[in-house]
Amino acid sequence: MLTQKEQIMAIATVLSITGQAWARDADGNLRELSVGDTLVEGETLVTSDNGSVQLDFLDGLDPTTISGGQEIAMTPDVDVNAPVDVTDSEVLDADLEALLAAIDDDDVDLLDVLDPTAAGAGGGAAADGGHGFVRLARITEGVDPLAFEFGSVQTTEFTTPEGEAAPVDVGGQAQVEGNPTADDASLSFAENALLLGGGGGFNSLTEEGTLDFDFGLLGPGSIGFASMDGQTLTIGQESVTFSWDSATNTLTASNERIQASNPDEPFLLQLVIDPQTGAFTITLANNLLHTEGSDEALANLVYTVTDAAGNSVNGNLIVTIVDDVPGLDLSAVDLSEVSFETLDSETVDGTSVASASVAAAFTAAVDASYGADGAGSTVISDYALTLGDLDHGLTSGGEPVVFTQDASGVITGTADGTEVLRIEIGADGTVTVTQSAALDHDAQGADSLTLPAGLVGVEATVTVTDGDGDTVSDTLSTDLSGNISIVDDVPGLDLSDVDLSEVSFETLDSETVDGTSVASASVAAAFTAAVDASYGADGAGSTVISDYALTLGDLDHGLTSGGEPLTFSLDGGVITGSTPDGEVLRIEIGSDGTVTVTQSAPLDHDAQGADSLTLPAGLVGVEATVTVTDGDGDTVSDTLSTDLSGNISIVDDVPGL
Repeated sequence: MLTQKEQIMAIATVLSITGQAWARDADGNLRELSVGDTLVEGETLVTSDNGSVQLDFLDGLDPTTISGGQEIAMTPDVDVNAPVDVTDSEVLDADLEALLAAIDDDDVDLLDVLDPTAAGAGGGAAADGGHGFVRLARITEGVDPLAFEFGSVQTTEFTTPEGEAAPVDVGGQAQVEGNPTADDASLSFAENALLLGGGGGFNSLTEEGTLDFDFGLLGPGSIGFASMDGQTLTIGQESVTFSWDSATNTLTASNERIQASNPDEPFLLQLVIDPQTGAFTITLANNLLHTEGSDEALANLVYTVTDAAGNSVNGNLIVTIVDDVPGLDLSAVDLSEVSFETLDSETVDGTSVASASVAAAFTAAVDASYGADGAGSTVISDYALTLGDLDHGLTSGGEPVVFTQDASGVITGTADGTEVLRIEIGADGTVTVTQSAALDHDAQGADSLTLPAGLVGVEATVTVTDGDGDTVSDTLSTDLSGNISIVDDVPGLDLSDVDLSEVSFETLDSETVDGTSVASASVAAAFTAAVDASYGADGAGSTVISDYALTLGDLDHGLTSGGEPLTFSLDGGVITGSTPDGEVLRIEIGSDGTVTVTQSAPLDHDAQGADSLTLPAGLVGVEATVTVTDGDGDTVSDTLSTDLSGNISIVDDVPGL
């Protein structure tokens, strides 16, 4: 490092270099030169064989180029700022005597007596440590024709006796130009990169750079951040204290929160700098709590460049820390475990209500990440229903259901001005479905009707807040229609025993002598009396008893005619009892429930006298289908049957006397 005295005696500044160049001091030590370096008195400029150096001698003249393979001594002869000694221009007595003698002697050449001029052929050679050029320090240039101006010309009063040098006042040391400079620099860190690589902790981030500075003409001193030692700055929401370690050239910024959260690297920022080159490495090891609404925070690090003479200048390294905002990923809401089922049947005497919460399903669909700033909160709020605009085709009692949504968010379905369905949601995500009247169902039976897709939806706002108050929000929504079902109210049918006590069929053996004996009656009224039908919430429809039919039991009945056993058969709905001699008994029924018994031959009667013989129980029966249909077409059917045998009797024919 050059001393202050050496820097004050700077002779030239390097403007450009081709190849290489060095400065050699009196001890023979070489230092390689760079653009901006200075050469001082006592040093020798050495250029490479194929190189060159352009020098500025601070004299206001054009730069001087030194060619390759040269060694140029930096002496006061080439220093324009060197003080002028009066003796340099003083003519001494010996010189005067030699000059006068030469003038008197015609054989003496004055040029042989006088010293060679500096610009003459006798100038010192470069190889001898002289110069390949001469700088004339004491000439006057820039004469303007017809106008001669003499500025601050140095004047000296010679009051001393002849032969003594007079002192010359040059006004003190010359002022040296070229103080150190320091330019501002900037860099940025993205906090989200602290979490890259996983592991649950922070992965510190490192940036490298070199400050843009110049020590100036007086040579290198040092670069550092010592001025920040002990300072407390507010960065984002936090107060951060800086400390400077001059032994390691390290600047550290930290606070209690940061130290507690990351004991391995208990700092926010740490910067290590090379005090000579300005090369630095800066590390971000923790998150910063940013102010709300701001995505960036700036840390202004002030550095100081000091030259060899102690002159200094400050520069700024501006570090931007970009906030890590929380993340929010939303997946599809799974409502497979949530259902709302109401019953038409419950609307007969009141309402049918179904209630369930969608909150758990919404929570499961949220994937929140808090980032480098740490956990804050995840809130699902503002639950609301949505009503789709579609042709749903739903009816109640044959009237179309019209859905509307009021200012409070409640969805209501009405038919002909009468409320049928109401759907509402609470702040906690609880959905309540209230059915007040039956919906028409197209399908037959106890079917369950679900609302068409897209008719009713639910949505909520998801807000994730991280540790320093940054938020991210999004809307989560799903279709609720398929989870709301209305179970149809089907008609009811209860069947009791058929009472045929008022129905009888009596034929006479006697009438078979010349023809047939016929008895006819209807079982329809008795069957109707045995049916108890209900139509439910869908309203009255119809009850139909149809498909009357006879049944033939398989039993040993013991009936005979003329001593021959009767054989019964069922063919085409008609029961016939016959012997090998022909038909004895025929029983048939019409679609309206009318039963007709026709006897064609007498039956044998075991008892004496004009007794009446009834068919044995279980031999002949009658059945029919009962169908109940409610207001929206749902039906329920069953078979109603009874034994007819005991109602059919054959009266014996006795002889006359």
